[in-house]
Amino acid sequence: MHLSLVPAACTHPSITIPQMAEVVGAVAAVVQFVDVALRLSSCLERFCSDVRNVPRRFTQLQTDLRHQTEIAQQIQQHHLPGFAKTVSSSTFNTPLTEYIGLAEELLKTLEDLLARKNDGVFQRGWDAICSIRKKEEVASICDRLEQKKSTLSLWLEAANL
Repeated sequence: MHLSLVPAACTHPSITIPQMAEVVGAVAAVVQFVDVALRLSSCLERFCSDVRNVPRRFTQLQTDLRHQTEIAQQIQQHHLPGFAKTVSSSTFNTPLTEYIGLAEELLKTLEDLLARKNDGVFQRGWDAICSIRKKEEVASICDRLEQKKSTLSLWLEAANL
């Protein structure tokens, strides 16, 4: 009995090496297609998740910004005059005014990005897609707001407000 290391299909006289190469090429193409399809599916899943979640996050951010802006304006109107006795009011007022301005800029951006209640399905979908594109811009403004907030917190702690 003779054992061969070559598979029986290769020794079969009706299958030639070029035909085997075609089969291997076809299998490789199918594997590559499946790989691309899986990657595309994963990207689409992340995109759809962003389309669903970004507007909700932006709405929450909008609500938080409104509250923070109101608090900053209250501090500016009611506490800043008393605070000016201990610290130069312009030193504190400048970052506070910048904070309010940045918050209002971000609120305007968010209002433009978020769908309105009377928008149709397609318009809301388009607004969600546009929101994803603007996510980095919104994050950049949030970072600047955080820096201003840190400065203001230091001043407020120093004044015991």
